Amino acid sequence: MRKVIFDDPRGMWGYDDPLLMSFEQALEAGRAFAQSHPDYYAAELAKGRADDIAMIAYTSGTTGMPKGAMLSHRNMIAGAEASSK
Repeated sequence: MRKVIFDDPRGMWGYDDPLLMSFEQALEAGRAFAQSHPDYYAAELAKGRADDIAMIAYTSGTTGMPKGAMLSHRNMIAGAEASSK
């Protein structure tokens, strides 16, 4: 874990830990990163593939132990297309 980001500063005055970062500080760090790396998002997006995992859906385990079903982008798009017909 690199950072713990909090959105409500109430009660945080007693903490002085470099792991802690306010949501506003995280937004500012993101803006600064985006300015110094303007092509980063597009380059990372281009690395994505249809068979990359998009979501992990956890099962209830009614027929066995609960599991995380890994769904790819391709699978989710196919499901959306099939349900829209």
